[in-house]
Amino acid sequence: MNTIWKYELQITDVQTLSVPVGARPLKVGSQEKDQDKISQAQLDEGWRLVPLDALMIWLQVDPEAELIDVVFRVIGTGHKFDPAGLWHWGTTDCNGYIWHVFMEAGL
Repeated sequence: MNTIWKYELQITDVQTLSVPVGARPLKVGSQEKDQDKISQAQLDEGWRLVPLDALMIWLQVDPEAELIDVVFRVIGTGHKFDPAGLWHWGTTDCNGYIWHVFMEAGL
């Protein structure tokens, strides 16, 4: 039986996530990020939350499958990179920038 899991990606060049073998990408997108709570005193002083989004990836997975480490690359528009051995999973906007998510060959 499969399910859908959501992972937060950091906006950094290279990162590793542990995902079930056979995971299938469904969507790369952004989602409003949970933020620390501001106290009433801080609000009274004029503090305000600035909504931030998190870069996310949704995967169809078999939750009972063995976990493997997968290397992801998050590349901004206009940034140079070597596409050899990379598989494009999706492109989305997040916090005013466009991000392209690639996975190193595997799964």
